[in-house]
Amino acid sequence: MNQQTKRIQLLIAMLLSLFFVNAQEAPEGLFLNSKAPDFKGKDQNGNDVRLKDLVKKGKVVLVFYRGEWCPYCNKNLQRLADS
Repeated sequence: MNQQTKRIQLLIAMLLSLFFVNAQEAPEGLFLNSKAPDFKGKDQNGNDVRLKDLVKKGKVVLVFYRGEWCPYCNKNLQRLADS
């Protein structure tokens, strides 16, 4: 395979990867007074909890303080967004 063929293949691979990266839908945010999607997490004792189970007991407020620089916070937020 000559050098020009390798360059063309690399260019095609790069263009295809850009296409697939941009094909993802942006996640939608929540608006004031909108309902949060159901999610599962752990409480302070390590027990599984689900939002739908907590809502049955009364109103729920989820507060998550973080810094953009914190990789652990960003990872947990991504897990919440994916669930």
